[in-house]
Amino acid sequence: MDGRMERSDSKKPPTRLNNTTSSTRRFAHRRLNEADATTTSEPSTLGVLNVLCYSTSALKVLWAYLQTEGAKTDIEEVLLGKEGPMVLLDLGGGGRRETTVACCSLFAKLMSNALVLTDDDELLSRNKPLPLFQLRRIVVLFKRLVWRACSEGRGVEGAVCGISLVKNLTKVLDDLHDTHSRTPFCGSDLWLVEGHGEVERQVNAGRKLQDFVGILSGPAVQVLPYGASLRVRMRLFERLVGLSKAHVQGVNEQGTLRPGRRVRIQRGRILEDGLATMNGLGPRLRERIMVQYTNEFGVEERGIDVGGLFKDFWSELSELAFSPGYALFSETERGELYPSPMAMSAHGKDGCEQLFTFLGR
Repeated sequence: MDGRMERSDSKKPPTRLNNTTSSTRRFAHRRLNEADATTTSEPSTLGVLNVLCYSTSALKVLWAYLQTEGAKTDIEEVLLGKEGPMVLLDLGGGGRRETTVACCSLFAKLMSNALVLTDDDELLSRNKPLPLFQLRRIVVLFKRLVWRACSEGRGVEGAVCGISLVKNLTKVLDDLHDTHSRTPFCGSDLWLVEGHGEVERQVNAGRKLQDFVGILSGPAVQVLPYGASLRVRMRLFERLVGLSKAHVQGVNEQGTLRPGRRVRIQRGRILEDGLATMNGLGPRLRERIMVQYTNEFGVEERGIDVGGLFKDFWSELSELAFSPGYALFSETERGELYPSPMAMSAHGKDGCEQLFTFLGR
């Protein structure tokens, strides 16, 4: 014996799956979520990331490597599952593909960490963590990899490695897009994915609610919502809202209008009565609401709500709720609203939570 412990089992090759089952996919997602939960909150992990970001040139070196054609090919092979889904990395084997995937994941973690700690002024004027033209290159490369993995990949669903890599790349893109939303560093067209034209075609061709629900569940909206143009996303939202409303409430012109749900609202207690009568409706809030106003003595006002009273009710409610005098919201010098620090003092903890929940609905 030379003092070293010997392993009784021989070295095994990295595990690969040829047939991805639903149980394997669930296992892979569970493993990945457990890994994320245990690593993102550890102070030691954040400390290592900070050291690598600001005390070494790891970020620049890794990015330089990932821009090589060989590295791009290796990553695409993993994400598209050309050789079967990679479930676990075998870094000890020294395989080029495994090393490239590890480098890409590490770079994504470092980049996300750097973006959190870098303010917008440093990003634009001091080229931190990377020059702006390099940030644009990251957007181009990562959006293509994520888009292809979600739309063409065969190996991502059942592979912890593939899922983790897609999550890491998407996190970088999300962080960069948040930064771009505050301080633009590229044109809006740079964010569009390869399939954005097909998404627009599907939105324009859709006629039924199921058509738009299918588009909503696609990768262009679920994973990279900014991969489609704002005009297309607005069109999709409008069609979803309109068709969902018609499905729940019916259409008067087609003779399918369903009876409305009648609510009593006292003048002078718009927000309080709205909260009391409508907050408990839950999903039924999507039904047609018919407002019946009453005076302070409970006497009903004359008139039947055919849509006008409901619009007046929401207009008055919004004006009251978002008024700084009601203490739910405060106003900046530029007229922008934000949740008031005095909201809890003015309305109590439970009342404050109920009011914000009701307004959100």
